[in-house]
Amino acid sequence: MTHPTTQLTSQLMTQLVPEKNINYENTKENVLLLGDGFFARGFLHNINHKKFNITQIYKDKFINPHDMMYSLQRDKKYDDSFHFRDLLNKGPDKKIQEEIKNLQIINEQINSVKINDKKYNYDYLVIGLGAQKTLKNWSEDINSFVDRKNMSIGIIGMGPIGFEIGNILSQYNKIDMFDMLPKNKVLGYVSTERREKLLNMLEMKQITTTYEQMYKSTEYSHNKTLFCVGTQQNSLTKNLFVNDNLQVPFRKIYIGGDCANTPNIKTGQVAYQQGAYVAKRLNGDISMDVPFEYKSNGMSLNIGDKKILIEDHSIIPNGIYPDIVIKLYSLFFI
Repeated sequence: MTHPTTQLTSQLMTQLVPEKNINYENTKENVLLLGDGFFARGFLHNINHKKFNITQIYKDKFINPHDMMYSLQRDKKYDDSFHFRDLLNKGPDKKIQEEIKNLQIINEQINSVKINDKKYNYDYLVIGLGAQKTLKNWSEDINSFVDRKNMSIGIIGMGPIGFEIGNILSQYNKIDMFDMLPKNKVLGYVSTERREKLLNMLEMKQITTTYEQMYKSTEYSHNKTLFCVGTQQNSLTKNLFVNDNLQVPFRKIYIGGDCANTPNIKTGQVAYQQGAYVAKRLNGDISMDVPFEYKSNGMSLNIGDKKILIEDHSIIPNGIYPDIVIKLYSLFFI
C-alpha cells in the first residue's frame, strides 16, 4: 500500500513539473494571493500567468519604505508612488481591496478558506499579509512628523527604520536614540567599518544614544516617542507554521514576508525573494527538494542630509549617494 504522504508528494510533484505542449488556458489553476507588500510583488513578478488565475485580496497598496524616507527628507507627506515596473509585469486577474480581519481554513480537502464573511476556493493559497504593524501604519506615523520642528523625539530601537528616521529628523529636532543591545552590537546590518562611521555620525549630529537599558517613559519628557524595535507577528497567521519550502506541510498553502513563522530576517528584500521563490516553485522552475535560501543583494540606509549609504549592492556601487538614486531605483526596479 502506498503511504498517504508519499502519494500526496507524488501528486504535488506532478502538478509542479511543467509539461510540454500544454494548452494552459484549459488547465489553469486558481491562486488566492493575500496582501500587496514586497512578498506579493515578488510573487506577481515571477508567476507564470499562463498557468494560473490569480485573485488578490489586500487592504493597502504596495508601499516602499525608501519612498517614505524620500518624502520625509523633503518635509512632504508620503503619497502613493507609481512604479514603472508595473507596466512590464502582468498583475492579478482579479483585485479585491478590503481589510482581512478574519482568516479561517475551513476545508483542507477541497482547499477552502473563509475570509471575513466570505468563502473562497483555491488550488493554492499564497499569504503575504505583512506584520501586525503595516507599512501603511508606518507611513501614518512618519507623516505625523512632517512640518513639525523643534520637538524632542525618542527613537526606541536602532534598526534600519529607527536609524533612518532619527537621522532625517535630527536636522530640526532633538533626537534621543535607545537600544537594548550593547554599543558593539547595534547596527549589525552593516559592515564593522561602516558601523563605526555611522555611530560617529550620530555624535556629530548631536543625537544622544543609550544602550543596554530598558526605555522608561517616566524618565523622559519627549514630545513624541516612536518604537522601532522590530516586527510583531501577524495575528492572522501566527498559528500557521511553514517548512523550509515556505509551505504549510501537506497543504497547498504558502506563506512569506513578515507574517511567516520563519527564522529569516524581516526585510523587504527577504520578502521579495520569498515571493519569487514561491512563484517559481508553483511554475515548476524549482524542484520540490530545494528549500528557500536568502541571498543578500546588499543594502541601503538613509543617513539624512538627502544622502543614502549603499553597501554591497549588485547594481549600485558602495559609497554615499544622494537619495535620488534610491528613489529612481525604487520606481524602476521594485
